Amino acid sequence: MRISGVLKSLSKVLKFSKDEIKYKSLTKESLLAQIEDAKWSLNIINSTLFTFSPKQLDQMWKISVDAVKMNVSLHKALGKNIVGLHSFILKGLKGKARNLGPMGSMRWTNKIMLKLMNDIGDNVDSILTDKGAIEINKTQISHGLFIGSLESAKMYSKFVSYFVALTSHIGNFDSNQELPPKYMLDYLAKNSEYFVSLLNQLCNISGKYSIINDITNIKSHGLDFKFSSTNSSGATQSSKLVSDVLGVENIFLTVFDIALRPIALIGETYVDMRNQHYTDIKNHKKWLESHTAILKMDLEDIDKNSPEYVKTEKMIQYYENQIAEYDKKLDKYYNE
Repeated sequence: MRISGVLKSLSKVLKFSKDEIKYKSLTKESLLAQIEDAKWSLNIINSTLFTFSPKQLDQMWKISVDAVKMNVSLHKALGKNIVGLHSFILKGLKGKARNLGPMGSMRWTNKIMLKLMNDIGDNVDSILTDKGAIEINKTQISHGLFIGSLESAKMYSKFVSYFVALTSHIGNFDSNQELPPKYMLDYLAKNSEYFVSLLNQLCNISGKYSIINDITNIKSHGLDFKFSSTNSSGATQSSKLVSDVLGVENIFLTVFDIALRPIALIGETYVDMRNQHYTDIKNHKKWLESHTAILKMDLEDIDKNSPEYVKTEKMIQYYENQIAEYDKKLDKYYNE
């Protein structure tokens, strides 16, 4: 979405919620905790993408695409949005992202996202108010970029985790297996457009990219206005913002807008959304445990000298490592 549309959307959301919803302030401690959560998730994905060679990742992609084409029952069961997911991602890539290929662009994006999380973690004080916190219904452009980059990291990590699981599942699918859970398929279908936009924006940046530099530039241009105060003069400011600083589109502001909508609609505080993050981890861990058990049973019927055996064994080891990491993270969170 173009920035002009994002700003209009955020203005409506925050003007509506200003008097209707009472938010908790987003404190420095809460922000730092969520940044650490995001970095942990990105490191899990980093492990995922570097467990396999680029050739193996591309082979996984091809096998899953071919499986959907050849298996009519699987094609019908997955539904139109998921059947076309691989093609949608491939066709949507532009510039360097297209040259890197789908899996290569995911690797590259993960590397940049980790740097961005370190960047905002080191500079969290620069976006806090005098009260040492952020009031959601008084958020400014700088807050939108900051929180939007954090939410983008969460979205990216969850999408890749689900996507790799789906790709592996499809590649080893037979009629006796259940499909991946609906929550995974729904999430992939809902967020595919934003995911591709994120790959394109981060793969095609020139030079060293920094959210903090964007925030500094916005402030120096006098453009760090509150979303809820956007009016006719705000429209003029937003056009300056587009032309002078951020360009026509910015995925981080788009994701901030997406993250904020349910908060305004149902009154859920942003702070409480961290609990949902860990609920998602628990649900995904249960599915991984079930899927790993199926792969182990499949392994018993595969020739130990075959490439298929090596690939499946490697996938099982990856899933077991991921489950162990989830266990440690969940234990730490619920026993803090």
